Amino acid sequence: MSVPATGTWRDDLSFMWLEITGKCQLECTHCYADSRPQGTHGTIDLADWQRVISEAAELGVARIQFIGGEPTLHPGLAALVRQALDSRIEVEVLSNLVSVPGRLRSVFELPGVRLATSYSSPDADEHDTITGRTSHDKTLANVRQAGAASATARPRVGSRKPARR
Repeated sequence: MSVPATGTWRDDLSFMWLEITGKCQLECTHCYADSRPQGTHGTIDLADWQRVISEAAELGVARIQFIGGEPTLHPGLAALVRQALDSRIEVEVLSNLVSVPGRLRSVFELPGVRLATSYSSPDADEHDTITGRTSHDKTLANVRQAGAASATARPRVGSRKPARR
């Protein structure tokens, strides 16, 4: 494999995932990040994340997706979303939507912000088994509320049978 000439690889950098936390209120059987309630926000502080967004804008990133863990648990999410928008970067927040803090509701309704969620199953028992918590009804209520507000939501509904442990 050859390495492209200096700078040419940047032409293709239009999207970034920023995994801003390992903390999550769920314990999903399929979690790729192994996020849990005992997780942390890691060692990267708000100023460092802001620097990452500034550099992403300079490189021409057009869209950032905030992931985790559960990004709504990160205390700096609202500031990071606003910074990305101010830098003309579209934002998507991938949330389990179990709980949406009041401080974030208006942020999710800003132009250029989209919510994405995984709704594990329309069957409450199956959903709760997959997420390791009683979360179905809360998630469904927040999906409906996001849809009723001016927030743009992108739910993914799919049954994932719990992995055997």
